[in-house]
Amino acid sequence: MGRALATASSVLACAQVAEISTAATDLASNAKSALQLRILATSDLHSNILAWDYHANKPCPSRGLARTASLIAAARAESANCLLFDNGDFLNGNALGDHVAQRFMTDTNIARLHPMIAAMNHLRYDAATLGNHEFSHGLGPLTRSLRGANFPVVASNLRLTDAGAPNFTTRILMLTRDMIDGAGITNQMRIAVIGFLPPQTTIWEHRHLKGQAEVDGIVQTATALIPQLRAAGADLVIALSHSGIGGGQSDPLAENASDDLAGVDGIDVVIAGHTHLIFPTPGRPDLGGKPAVMPGFFGSHLGVIDLTLRQSATTHRWAVDAHKVQIRPIAQRNAADGQQVALVQDDPELAKLVAQDHAALNAWSDQPIGVTPVPLHSFFALLTSSPALDPRRCLTAIRAPSLPC
Repeated sequence: MGRALATASSVLACAQVAEISTAATDLASNAKSALQLRILATSDLHSNILAWDYHANKPCPSRGLARTASLIAAARAESANCLLFDNGDFLNGNALGDHVAQRFMTDTNIARLHPMIAAMNHLRYDAATLGNHEFSHGLGPLTRSLRGANFPVVASNLRLTDAGAPNFTTRILMLTRDMIDGAGITNQMRIAVIGFLPPQTTIWEHRHLKGQAEVDGIVQTATALIPQLRAAGADLVIALSHSGIGGGQSDPLAENASDDLAGVDGIDVVIAGHTHLIFPTPGRPDLGGKPAVMPGFFGSHLGVIDLTLRQSATTHRWAVDAHKVQIRPIAQRNAADGQQVALVQDDPELAKLVAQDHAALNAWSDQPIGVTPVPLHSFFALLTSSPALDPRRCLTAIRAPSLPC
């Protein structure tokens, strides 16, 4: 990695930028130089590693973590202090994810890395949270997929109720990182990370989670955890919220609660997701005065949050003094023809990591699934019987071979 294939200026020209300065209290004016911390975020990748649309079977310049990786490299080169997080729904949700999941469902001792985990290890993610689609193939495949991760996975409102269920996440995470301030002095910082998925996950994935897991309310869980994190010495609290921005809701089990989460005292940064949207927007730069980002879906954007931190003269804790939020796209629409045009190219090393699985899926999907001696169409279905709409004729006509996954 480390090869930025687009200039920072070309990316920033297409970024939506929201810049807000917040007044900080009890800060030492000259005790230390300000410290700049950059937080990078992806969300709702859904196993889109390459810039490829598996349904249309053709390249797609507006998706793919391999493209986002080039933005990550460029963003890291611009800042001495960086953290990288994913906000959930990274494993499942496209043909590649489903294809790979078959191996993790049938081979309980699989040693091969899930291609998305291999890609995230390559990019050196600091942490991730889970989304609802992580559970789409059950706890067993999920556990085996996460086994190879070199980064921690935090799920604060997930409770495993089955004593025999594998413990594959942590409820809270405290990262200790050395950060360099403006004077070139190294400072040790404690960054708490909490993660949330929608409470409705147990309904959507009932067949996999019944009797094995419960998901608590997002705001309720955060409110209980924040005092513990601050007491444990957290300088900064980052919430990875696989939840949309719902405009403020009173429902304690709200699906889209990221704006309510931002209102919890003690949370400094919110990374939102789940609804596949872009935030900030021109009319809304933050969530209740706090920096927040929602970086699209399928790797379409990289969320970039720049924090200016200062240290308290009395408590010696670091606190946010100002912030700037950007979303950097990997493609933009050509006004002339409406087509998406790439702004960056693949990280070649990351692309190599998934090349074998990509080729295997395309070879598998190119195989015929059956043979029919009669044409199947519905052109005249409103006028007469149609073979395509008659299950008995279709089942008689189609002879499907057994295809290995």
